[in-house]
Amino acid sequence: MGPFASLFLLSLLFSAQVTAQNSNFCEKEVLVEKEVEQEVEVTVWKELRYQDCAAQRPNDVLLGKETSSVDGKVYCHFNRSTIETVVQLVTVTEPDTITVCCDGYTGDTCEIAICSQGCNNGGSCVGPNTCDCAGTGYTGDTCHTPVCSSGCQNGGLCEKPNICTCPAGWSGNSCQTAVCSAPCQNGGNCMAPDTCSCPLGWSGLDCSTGRECLHGGRCIGQNLCKCPEGYEGANCENAICPSPCQNGGQCVAPNKCLCPEEYDGDNCEISLISAVAATPAPLLGSVGSTLQEGVCSFWGDTHYSTFDGHHFYFHGNCSYNLAYECGGLFYIQILNKFECNADESDCDIAVRIISGPAEITVTPGHHTFYQDQEQTLPAIINAAVTAERIGAYTILNFLDGVKVLYDGDESVTVVIPSSQRGSMCGLCGNFDGDHTNDFHSISGKAFDSATEFGNNMHVNDGRKCTPAPTNPPHPCAHLASDEIIAIENRCKILYSEAFSACHGSVGPKEFYDSCVVDVCECRLGSINDCSCDALTQYSRMCAQKGVELQWRNENLCPKSCSNGQVYTECGTSCPKTCENADFDLECTEACVDGCHCPKGTLWDGGNCVPREQCPCMLRGQQYSPGAVTQNGCNDCKCERGKWTCTTNICPATCSVIGESHYTTFDGRQFQFTGNCEYVLVQKRAGTAKPFIVWVENSNCALEDEGVCAHSLSVQIGDGAIYRLKNLNRINYNDTDISLPYQGDGIAVRRLSSALSRFETDAGLEVVWDGGYRIYIKLLPQHAGEVYGLCGTYNYNQQDDFETPNDDTVVNTATFVNSWKTNSDCADVPTGVTMDACTIHPTYKSYAKSVCEQLKAGPFLACSEFVSPRPFISQCESDLCMCLARGKFLKAEPFLACSEFVSPRPFISQCESDLCMCLARAEGWAVPGL
Repeated sequence: MGPFASLFLLSLLFSAQVTAQNSNFCEKEVLVEKEVEQEVEVTVWKELRYQDCAAQRPNDVLLGKETSSVDGKVYCHFNRSTIETVVQLVTVTEPDTITVCCDGYTGDTCEIAICSQGCNNGGSCVGPNTCDCAGTGYTGDTCHTPVCSSGCQNGGLCEKPNICTCPAGWSGNSCQTAVCSAPCQNGGNCMAPDTCSCPLGWSGLDCSTGRECLHGGRCIGQNLCKCPEGYEGANCENAICPSPCQNGGQCVAPNKCLCPEEYDGDNCEISLISAVAATPAPLLGSVGSTLQEGVCSFWGDTHYSTFDGHHFYFHGNCSYNLAYECGGLFYIQILNKFECNADESDCDIAVRIISGPAEITVTPGHHTFYQDQEQTLPAIINAAVTAERIGAYTILNFLDGVKVLYDGDESVTVVIPSSQRGSMCGLCGNFDGDHTNDFHSISGKAFDSATEFGNNMHVNDGRKCTPAPTNPPHPCAHLASDEIIAIENRCKILYSEAFSACHGSVGPKEFYDSCVVDVCECRLGSINDCSCDALTQYSRMCAQKGVELQWRNENLCPKSCSNGQVYTECGTSCPKTCENADFDLECTEACVDGCHCPKGTLWDGGNCVPREQCPCMLRGQQYSPGAVTQNGCNDCKCERGKWTCTTNICPATCSVIGESHYTTFDGRQFQFTGNCEYVLVQKRAGTAKPFIVWVENSNCALEDEGVCAHSLSVQIGDGAIYRLKNLNRINYNDTDISLPYQGDGIAVRRLSSALSRFETDAGLEVVWDGGYRIYIKLLPQHAGEVYGLCGTYNYNQQDDFETPNDDTVVNTATFVNSWKTNSDCADVPTGVTMDACTIHPTYKSYAKSVCEQLKAGPFLACSEFVSPRPFISQCESDLCMCLARGKFLKAEPFLACSEFVSPRPFISQCESDLCMCLARAEGWAVPGL
């Protein structure tokens, strides 16, 4: 038996076994194709050459004839066919029986049933189009019909498993409970919609007519009450708490305990007092204040403590002047109800500071705006106010010592320097040391009540609000006595051990009263949450007096922090960060509650990290620890938040820009206008590789009317002098040489269309634009070995003004005149050096407007690396010079531009540059530009 036959029998055997074990298989007749071997006759063609032409057969195909050069005969070439028998594979179709899944099943072993419409709501397909809905709460062919096991009564509809939608007047899982809009009292039962069945002794629509039995008790006989569950006593006056109230708590309602101030929980079993005793802390300062400064606080939307210590309550919903300098120098305003939830049960305030035309607003969540533009903190605003986030506060510090702290929610503290004593107005009082006269207006009018005083400080800023009522009821007046007792007990925690360490420094009475008012007003339904404002404010006042309280725990006003910070009642107001860790901060230490980095870590801008993980800052960019960058010829590595650089001595550059602007190798800047030849840089006597570079100024005095130009001469050692004549030629040994030139350790070539470079193997390089710009670069080997107008190159600007006689002078003119090479040249005048714009103030405003463009547009990106200020000053001076010379030449710059392409014997480089500058600035279409 061959292998194919064996496989076929094995397949039949497997099919038989599966069919026997699983009734989901069915047999199916199909046609199958297979290949078999058959003998067939085929025609085979064969080429015959050099055949006798007479031997050609009828079926031969003559391909051609050829005469042999050997024997001279004519031979034929044929294609001859023969019939041969060969064996080939032939595809034939035969019937066959196969095993397949019966209808309604699928899967490798036909074990998966098919439900064409699916099974809904978690039902399982257990047979063809058969769903098992067990445990789903639904029934039906596809488990789509919900089942309510108890049925829906009184016309209710089963909409979801065991959930009935009831008609009006009925409720309950099965719509079995009647609803009475006026609840049945005194034990009455609602038997049908709005129909009460009253017990004996009671009547009325809601069974409320009868004897006075308390707490829902009902009269069942003369002077006999039947008390509802949870109450007992002759008149049902006593509540029952099955689990006894602990720690001195009282049962005031069924299963409800009224707890003493130090306990909480259903049965007063939770202690609110931390096991850690409250301990005094070192006096750090009162939020940055001293004893001579005034501190005013506002918290909880309604509570005020003036600079002179007067506490009062004012419930205003508008914007108010909290504190302002009576002469209008600055205003600090609070914007009550700035941001509220839908029913105004929880509102946050905002703070507005006005100083002259500047306006700063801090909104809930610590969003700080200046002139309506949000600021990224820390920030310096209007060059007069610093704003930063520290702990729980946004802190605004003014140059004159005023400080504002806002917790981003509902607390504001204002600190005023002693210099403002007696000059303050607003809700914070007048800061004169007498709290009895705080309720006065700026005109001196006295007010009898806090409400009148508060309404007088209203700020009309366009927000809709109404004045506070003159005689408002006490916030607790609408509450039942047992509710007030619960509130008072909660607030009495201020008299507990947790706060006792501060009682000698800050009396708790004012804050206890504030706590009671806050909780009575609170509509959040949580006594615990609403009391936290007053407890927090008391803790802050204690910290101001030098007492840090450890009073919070997981049950009492807990606080949490993120990003590695921890909450403390007395953190520093001068936190160390990765950015300032190596600096002594000009900051007054103070207690600031909130989230702070733990000891041993620093704030990196997003997290508290060890010093080793601090990033480094460079030009506003942050670099990770280990990052490497270059500073000139030195490599700098970020280590512990600061850059550590190699100490290679780098090449230095001296520059001459425009007509009068000089910068030494060590960065000292000065200017002068003089017509003479001067030594720019010269090697000191006795040093290696001597050289000297001269600059000759022509027409460069302020009063000159020609073209100011600089020409250069260079001498290496005692060799001949190289004179740089223009960008294309130099003169050497009285011979003009075209560029490029190379020889004797000298290479001179064009760098661009605007610059040429003179380079030596002695470590000297000169770059020149032909008249206006000169750059001299020296390698470090020459440091400390040169002098001249380019200075001493010893990394000290103080001795750059050294004369050839080794004297260091202060006056620019004295220094410049000492380096003249020709004593016949006029000296630069001594005295005050004035720039061209000072001498010609007519052009100063225009020059300023043009040169300010160095701070914007394409130059903006460069300002992060190089300060534009000195270049703006140089630009203004040069432009004033050009404009003035245009006047001296009796040709306005605009006229020069109009003649730019006209035949004219002389157009100065200054005029040409100015024309181009003006044309581009004014958007002119000038031919040839």
